[in-house]
Parts: sequence; C-alpha cells; structure tokens
Amino acid sequence: MARRTISNSVRFKVFDRDGFTCGYCGRTPPSVVLEVDHVTPVSAGGGNGMSNLLTACFECNNGKAARALGTVPPLDYRGLANETKQRAEQLAAYRGYLERLHEQNEEAVDMVSLAYWSHDGPNLIFSHENASRERSQILIFIGRIGLEAAVDCAQVSANAVMSGYVQKKYQWRYFCGCMWKRARGER
Repeated sequence: MARRTISNSVRFKVFDRDGFTCGYCGRTPPSVVLEVDHVTPVSAGGGNGMSNLLTACFECNNGKAARALGTVPPLDYRGLANETKQRAEQLAAYRGYLERLHEQNEEAVDMVSLAYWSHDGPNLIFSHENASRERSQILIFIGRIGLEAAVDCAQVSANAVMSGYVQKKYQWRYFCGCMWKRARGER
C-alpha cells in the first residue's frame, strides 16, 4: 500500500485524542517533538484511519521504524510510576532543604543585624526602605567571609559609631568596607 500524507487536521485530532502524549514513552511537549505513527505499518497494509494512528515522539517513532506495534516493547507503567514517585519525593525533599537554608540565612542576617544596631537597641533590625537590599548584601558577605567575621564587622562598625569615630550616617559604608577588607584577606 502506498503511503499517503496525513493531513494536519487528522494529525492534530490524533494528538488531541492521545492527550499530546507519546503512546510509547509517555513524554509530552516541549521536551519532545510529536509525530503520528501507524500502529500497523503502511508497509504491512496499515492505513491512515484514526484507529491505526497513534501519537509518538520523534525518538520512539524512529526507533520503532516499520515494525508492528506488537513487536515494540511495552511501556513499563510501573517503572514510570515509580520514577515519578521518586522524582516527587526528591522534589519535596529539595523544597524542604531550600526552606531550611532560607531560614538559616535569615537567622544569620538577623545575628549580623543585631550586632550592627547594638548601639540603637535590639528592635531596629533594618526597618527602613533599603532593608531588603542591605539584607541581601549581608548574606552575600556572609557567604564570602563567614558569619563570625560578618558579626565582627557589624560590632566594629557599631563601636565606631558609639565612640564617635564614625558618624551614624556613614556606618553602613564603614561596615561594608570592613567586610570588603575581610573578603580581600586584610584585617
């Protein structure tokens, strides 16, 4: 039987019927390109009727070639279900890890903040309009120089303000300068 082209309307009816999912491996766009496959190959007398057409990804369709569907290894649904379950468990564990990491980072920044504001009292933890940016900068420095060094720089800047060595309006610059020096290995 000669191969006839499958029209776009029939092609998309097959995709829609099959849920835009490869009938062999279960993958979906955009990770794969879908094609329409003949369940019974044209070379074996299969036609273009809807009952003989199946959605397949490019890789599976080319791997099957002109073999009948019965000769293609069946899809391992249990294996796919197990893999999906494992991925979901890994994703949940990773989300938990990210939440814990975020909490640890917030606690670390709060420790530095308390030392920075020690001369004004403990209730002034970056409550102004630049707080988010400054908290982000502190977190970057903690990653570079460590929490202990960042707290030390915050205490140094607070002491410099309390002693009159640095004006309050320049404390942030002094604090960042201290952290930059630590990052470069200076004391």
